[in-house]
Amino acid sequence: MSGVFDEKAGVYRLQSVAYYIANNVNGIPSLFRSSWTPNGDNIIEASPPLPAIQKDFNVSELASGIEDMQILYGEDDVASSDDYADSYKTADNVTDWESIRSVRISLLLQSRDNITQQSQTIQFNGAPVVSTDNRLRLVYTSTVSLRNRLP
Repeated sequence: MSGVFDEKAGVYRLQSVAYYIANNVNGIPSLFRSSWTPNGDNIIEASPPLPAIQKDFNVSELASGIEDMQILYGEDDVASSDDYADSYKTADNVTDWESIRSVRISLLLQSRDNITQQSQTIQFNGAPVVSTDNRLRLVYTSTVSLRNRLP
């Protein structure tokens, strides 16, 4: 885009961020954040020996003991047209991204140590999760409204 901008205009560097679950260096499932900020040289730099300031790509472990993550999108059904989420769907089942009003994030956490005496069954991602390793499992869920999509 070209044009004349005044002194109040802001220019921001592109950054792409992804969150995912993977095992950390100790083999414990963890929540990671991967971010990519291009530095303009068209080369993706991701690992040492480059100084951290020169990297385009950065991976950070945010929390250990995160076994699984689910993201659901709150869609306002056309029939209701009330500007509020009527159903929560996975990304591949969203029919109209313009009608998304909120995001629901659920995390399945596991304890670091074996602290239960017997197997535990909890619901996560619409299915039962049975733990046989004597680790305590908990589900934390948060629903966040999208500011620009609500009345």
